[in-house]
Amino acid sequence: MIFSKGHVENQEFWNKTDIPTFEQEDFQNVQVLMGNFTKVGKTFKQRCVRTYFLVKQFLLYSDVGKGNQIKGFVQLDTVYCQFHQFEQGLEISLINNGYQIHLYTDDIQQYNIWVEALSNCCILSDFDKTYKLGAQIGQGSFSTVHQCQNKEGETYAVKIIKKQTIKQINKNKNYEEQLLNEIQALRMFNHPNILKLYRVYENQSNIYLLTEYIDGPELVSQQSSKKVYSQEDLRIMIINILSAIEQIHLQKVMHRDIKPQNILLNGNDIQRPVIIDFGLAAFTWQKQIPFPQCGSPGYSAPEVLKYEESKKLYNQQCDIFSIGITLFVVLYGYNPFKQNDLKQTIKKNTEAYFEIPASKYPKPLENLICQMTKKYPKDRITISEALNHQFFKTPFFCQISLPKQIVSKQYHDINAKGETHIHMHASMEMDQGIHYVSQANTQTTPQNVGNKNRTISILSVPISRKSQEYLKQQEISSFSRASNEKEQNQFDKFGIRLPSKTLPQQKNQQYEFEDEYQLNNFEHDNNFVDQEHLHKLNFSINSKLFQTSKLNIHKNDNCL
Repeated sequence: MIFSKGHVENQEFWNKTDIPTFEQEDFQNVQVLMGNFTKVGKTFKQRCVRTYFLVKQFLLYSDVGKGNQIKGFVQLDTVYCQFHQFEQGLEISLINNGYQIHLYTDDIQQYNIWVEALSNCCILSDFDKTYKLGAQIGQGSFSTVHQCQNKEGETYAVKIIKKQTIKQINKNKNYEEQLLNEIQALRMFNHPNILKLYRVYENQSNIYLLTEYIDGPELVSQQSSKKVYSQEDLRIMIINILSAIEQIHLQKVMHRDIKPQNILLNGNDIQRPVIIDFGLAAFTWQKQIPFPQCGSPGYSAPEVLKYEESKKLYNQQCDIFSIGITLFVVLYGYNPFKQNDLKQTIKKNTEAYFEIPASKYPKPLENLICQMTKKYPKDRITISEALNHQFFKTPFFCQISLPKQIVSKQYHDINAKGETHIHMHASMEMDQGIHYVSQANTQTTPQNVGNKNRTISILSVPISRKSQEYLKQQEISSFSRASNEKEQNQFDKFGIRLPSKTLPQQKNQQYEFEDEYQLNNFEHDNNFVDQEHLHKLNFSINSKLFQTSKLNIHKNDNCL
């Protein structure tokens, strides 16, 4: 059992204090189950009948006929559940906090209803018996994503997380808590534009998150850019994204990583966007959220970037800022904060200043983006105000194509002028989803020995083996070129070798890693950093790393 958060010292299976109360709004679109089950006492094995209630993620119980007097409850996110059919009856086994209870019934209909409901709330253990694993469709450092099918042939996606890796990185419990946040948040939603989580499984080696399978590309991609859309398509897309965010915020959840890579187009249909990747989700009621300084440079709200300075916890308005920048990227084809250097990107992102270029889009749409991306949360438009913005009542006519990739303004302007043979550093075209965090504690590291102040570290980007080999080749090429230049400089204009003593400045000269490339129809390396790298709190920036990407790059031997 990996989730130790549910293990509370000196507490048995049921929590009999702080019993939750539910408001009327809590029951909207929620099925509340009530049923009588026979329970066998753990000490004297006596049998007694109790009434059980399932409300959202909470299981509560009372004596029969006294439903208004709840005696105990348990939150099911970290409860393990098994189902058995014996000759003497139907059994539901629940394990929590090291304790196990068994509930029995002879009513097969009631049993099936509760099996289905508890399977959506608890952690199960029979993944291998229920699903057939298919092709791998994604990979992170500590997880892989596969297609899978059930016995009826229905297709799902499953995220497989290795438990051994979690145990190795889980010294401060932040990753475990963040994973639990992801599970709890996804279980709250039932919205067509939010990724649906169906089941959570665990066995001796892995944790499985079974979700719906979205057959479609990212919002910004080669595939999505091949279609031409109307102004109505754009309007419906924006409404659906805002509607999904409204649902997320109603459940008191912050996504904290809204960006084009985390929005998929179901069936490659712009009218059917789906928000995915809740790996950085947090609840507004949490007093201490895991990894408070996180997200992706170029999209995060300024208050998230500056959290360590202000120490003031931000709210759901941080998602509004990210949506505004995402819309800007979709409409204008570049990220307004993107710079050659990651530090500069974060600096411009923190300043939150950019200009909206002249375009074919109506002024109300430009105003919507401006209202979403105000620097200070209190000045920013709310999600309900955004859904009622004047833009959605403004008629306009134009055809729209989504961008193929996310680039800097400089490269976008060059493309707009048709200067396709300009040589750019590959680092300018990277859009790695880097998550940055500050240290969660004041432990000293090789970088800050003796310094008790908290430091901010940028997490390095993992690159594929092919990219690593490419990087190594370019380092060799750079060294070789530097050696050739040094050798050439030892001859004067008449071809006579100069004495080495006339070139003292070359003795300790260091050549920076720098090269120029011709970029032709490149694509992003989707091996970007996700929430699974957040435990690496003490990595310094490797400048060479950000100057390469898994692009279709062809070296131009004739560049000047």
